Amino acid sequence: MDAIRLYLIRDIKNCSERTHGKLYIEQEFVCDTLEPPYMGTTLNNSEDEILATKSGNTAIPCGVYRVDMN
Repeated sequence: MDAIRLYLIRDIKNCSERTHGKLYIEQEFVCDTLEPPYMGTTLNNSEDEILATKSGNTAIPCGVYRVDMN
């Protein structure tokens, strides 16, 4: 099966209480998203660092993820 790319475009300028975003599959808009506030976490942060951000209540760290649909 060929790879399908999902893109999440977030508005991180105004995210003190929540993070709004838009989810796309390939180039097609799918839905709006809502996550906890973005705390600047990335895939380079350790699990402990992520959990230390407001008790772990942070948006999914930025990065590229492999999703297994099986």
